[in-house]
This record gives sequence, C-alpha cells and structure tokens, in this order.
Amino acid sequence: MLIGYGYSLVIAFLLGWAFIALLGLDPKVNLSVGSAGLLTLGVFLPGLFFASLGVLTSQLALTRGRALAYGLVPLLVLFCLRGAANSITDWNDLKRYTPFGWTDLLNPVLGADSVWILPTVIFAVTAIPLALYFARTRDLGGSILPQSDHARSRFYLLNSDLGLTIRQSIPSFIWWTLGTLAYTGLLASIAKVGADVLSSSPAFVKVMGKLGGSYDDLVVAFLGFGGLFTALILLVMVAVIMGNIRNQEAKGYLDNVLVQPIRRTMWLARRVGVLTLMVAIISLLSGDMIWQIASAQGVSLDLGIMLQNAISLTGTIFLLVGIGTFFYGVLPRIASPVMFAVIVWAFIVDILKSFFSLGDFIDKTSLLHYVSFAPTKAPDWSTFAWLVVIGVITAGMGILAFAKRDVTPE
Repeated sequence: MLIGYGYSLVIAFLLGWAFIALLGLDPKVNLSVGSAGLLTLGVFLPGLFFASLGVLTSQLALTRGRALAYGLVPLLVLFCLRGAANSITDWNDLKRYTPFGWTDLLNPVLGADSVWILPTVIFAVTAIPLALYFARTRDLGGSILPQSDHARSRFYLLNSDLGLTIRQSIPSFIWWTLGTLAYTGLLASIAKVGADVLSSSPAFVKVMGKLGGSYDDLVVAFLGFGGLFTALILLVMVAVIMGNIRNQEAKGYLDNVLVQPIRRTMWLARRVGVLTLMVAIISLLSGDMIWQIASAQGVSLDLGIMLQNAISLTGTIFLLVGIGTFFYGVLPRIASPVMFAVIVWAFIVDILKSFFSLGDFIDKTSLLHYVSFAPTKAPDWSTFAWLVVIGVITAGMGILAFAKRDVTPE
C-alpha cells in the first residue's frame, strides 16, 4: 500500500511540476524549471509529512476513528500555528515549528532555502519504518496504545431511517464544518496582507482579478479567490460523502436497513437531502465568517450579498449531487470517481482560463463557471434556478434507478 501511495505521489508531483514549469515559460512569469520543481515540492511536502504521520497513527489505535483523531488533531494544531505566524508579524518564527511553515520558509521563487526540505524527510524516514515495525510486532486487530475493545451502546436517533441518516452524518458535518471555517477564516484574516504582497506583481494582479472576480479592489479579489477554494472544498466534501454512501452498500451495511419496512427511494432521497442541507449550512457559515473578519479589518462588504453568494454556491453543489446520485443509481461503482473527475476538470478549466482564452463552450463545461466569486456582486439567480432544476432531475433519475437495481457489493 505504501509503495502504491508513493507511486501516486511521484506521478502527481511530476504532473504538477510539468504544469508549473510550462506556466513559468511565460516571459511575464519567468520561472526557471528548477524553481518550478522546488515550488511544486513545497506544495507536496506537507502531504508527505501527514501521510507519514497517518501511517504511524494507523498502528497506534484500535479503531479507524481513533487513528484519524490521532493524526487530525496535530494537523489542525499545526495548520493554526502557521496561520498565526502569517497573521501576526511578531509570531513569524512559529513557521519553524510546522510543516506548513516549512513550505513558506522554503521560498522557492524569491530566495530558495532547500534546508527546509530536511525536516519533512527526516520525519518521513523515521515515522514510516517505525510504523512498519509496529505493524510487524502487534497482534492483528490490536493496537500499540491500549484501548478497550468494548463500547457502551448508544441508541440515540436510531428510531427511524431519517434519524440514522442524521446520526451518521453528524461526525462528517462537524469535521467538514470546522475544516472549511478554519480555511475561510485564515484566508479572510490575511486578505489585506496577501493583497499587499501580490500588488507588486502585475501578472499576479491580473490572474487574481480574473479568478477573484474584481479588478478594482485587490483585497476583494483575494477574498473572491479564497471563495474559489471554498467551493472546491464543498465539492470534494460532496464527492467524499457520496463515496461513503456507496461504501455502506459495498460493505453490506445497507442490507441491515433495507430488510426493514423502508422504501429504497426514501432512504436515498433522505441521504441526498441531508447532504445538501449540510452543504447549505456550511456555505452560509463560511460567508458570514468572511464578512465578519473582513469587517474587523476595515474591508467594507455587504452581508446580504455575501449570503446571497453563499446560497448561489449551493446551486453548483446541487448539480454535482445530482450527477453523483444519478451514477450511484445506475453505475454505483463509478459514482464517486465520476464526481471527482468533474471537480478536477472544473478546477483545471478555471485555472487555465485565467491564463488563456479557452472558448465559451469549454468554459461552460466547468461547474465553477456558474459560481459568483466576487463578494461585491449579486449572483445570477436564473442560473442558480437552472442548476437546481437540473440537479433535482438528475438526482430523481438516480433515485428511481436505485429502486430498480440490485444491491451491488464490492
């Protein structure tokens, strides 16, 4: 498994390096191939660090949830540490103590300092062999850290299939909410600093203005650019949770529900409904957080427009949910991969169109084309309505198809 992950990491790194190196050939960018490689490496180093941490924590805990907590808590702490270092000048030295800060200190473009590659490499070559040693010495089904293999029964929300759906969704909702709000809060808190830094580069100003939806105010454009990644986070969230729904069927857990007097169409419709409600709540909370932090920095934004944009974002999410539900009802094994392919395509098109003219047809194939990222512009509600209608129709087709097909195991 580790060798397979290593191959995927190397392939992704090479693709990213090639893409950034090609962009660096533009005279306005003027980035050497070596600097492009170092820049790409800086992006991947935190992934290598936390992958190594995940391999280690997988051997420490008895359950998947506990192992995830062992790895996720340090990730959040170290991410917040880097956020504090970037936001408060006197705390800049905190970057030395977090892998996210090591990427900053690597500084591959303006003045490369390759020594900051070493902490991640040292941690990886220490954590992975230690994890392999633990895997060899511990009992199958056991853990290095002592943990009881018995849990107290908890029966809340188990009186109906809707209650079960809500109960199963609560942990995902909490973690995705915290992660999304942490990201949006960090982006909003450094908007003015980021805008000041980027203002010295006309090429970055042009790209940021196009992606952020504002050429007049770079701070607003920076916030809009952050909205692009907030949208991507929510799109990925939908694809991951749809994959979890498929996993329940693949593992045979769904059989325990369907043997009850529950209509299959209602079960899937409720899962899809709870998922879309989760996305809507997170989107509204993110919009409100951006407005509050921006207001605290003296950036004037209209809360009403911010919340309208948060609502309009859900139209794109509804469409992706509809696509995923349709494929889940027809070809369940490829539902989640299709959703991720749609997300990746949308991101590639949205980035490329900031540098090149792709044509109206290609631009409209991206889900992100229908999202308003400018915090000062009201969304197009007619587009939102069409997205919701198409999403509801495709989801309905998927739900009906699910009711007619056999349960498909792994």
